[in-house]
Amino acid sequence: MTATVSYEIHVMRGARWVTSGIYQDKNDALREARGPMRKRYLSIRVIEEIFDPERDRFVTRTIYRDSAQAATCGPQNKSANRPAGGAIAMDGAMPRDGEPMTAAAMTLLSVSGFILVAIAALFWLGAV
Repeated sequence: MTATVSYEIHVMRGARWVTSGIYQDKNDALREARGPMRKRYLSIRVIEEIFDPERDRFVTRTIYRDSAQAATCGPQNKSANRPAGGAIAMDGAMPRDGEPMTAAAMTLLSVSGFILVAIAALFWLGAV
């Protein structure tokens, strides 16, 4: 069996990487990432994702990264526009379905839930 290769464009929205597009052709993905889309986001990257059916796993590597934020940080970030190398198994930057929530997110949800229950109790008691 042969490996399946796809190219994903990820853009930074807030503090999270979000998949903006998936391409079968490397040149199409790079052209899109380097084009007008680049000016709309603080950071953009192209990920090459290879599925190896014999090992039943994905291997990913960043083949292009551009960061407008890094360009304004001075000379220490000269590598912002160069392709990044090194194959990695999922880098954890993008949350996947079924992934556990972070402690901060769980705390925020717990506190919000507690506040809503307290307000409902005050209404039920007629205190508000």
